[in-house]
Amino acid sequence: MTTLIPFAHRRNPDSSIDSICTSCFQTIASEDSVDKLIAHEEHHSCDPYWQFFGAASRRLVSDNRHESRETAQRCR
Repeated sequence: MTTLIPFAHRRNPDSSIDSICTSCFQTIASEDSVDKLIAHEEHHSCDPYWQFFGAASRRLVSDNRHESRETAQRCR
């Protein structure tokens, strides 16, 4: 049995359309039509590392940016 992964589509200011996996939240492709996105979506498989550790990595980057701003403010 094949499980379908739903994708969200977002239109960009340049009229291109992004396909975003709603499971791993990666942008799969950007094309000028939904029809062209289908092939990318059919071939996508979520990276387990990204699913389980991606959120933690993004949080770490965010924390580091916050810490850098605090350090910069103290140095002024």
